[in-house]
Amino acid sequence: MTVAPDIVEFLRRYPPFNELDPMAVEHLGSAVEIEFHPAGEIIFSQGGQPMEFLRVIRAGAVEVLNDGQVLDLMGQARCSATRRCSRACRPGSRRGRSRTP
Repeated sequence: MTVAPDIVEFLRRYPPFNELDPMAVEHLGSAVEIEFHPAGEIIFSQGGQPMEFLRVIRAGAVEVLNDGQVLDLMGQARCSATRRCSRACRPGSRRGRSRTP
């Protein structure tokens, strides 16, 4: 698999990836799949399909919503889930929505 050098360098700048062995980050970089989501698109929903991979935000932002109320705004280098949301949301009400910066 081809390693995208700019992806690897991006990951190396942010936790938890900046604490990994350089070869481990190279390996992760070879497995990266890039997704683009227009503003307003629902990326994940509680009770939907289980996430099978980790999402890391490279550009833009993701709103974590509970019944339409924004609980968190995740920006660059944040991962796809937050503890705050898992504690504060009622079952079945959590969603992540793409947002432009």
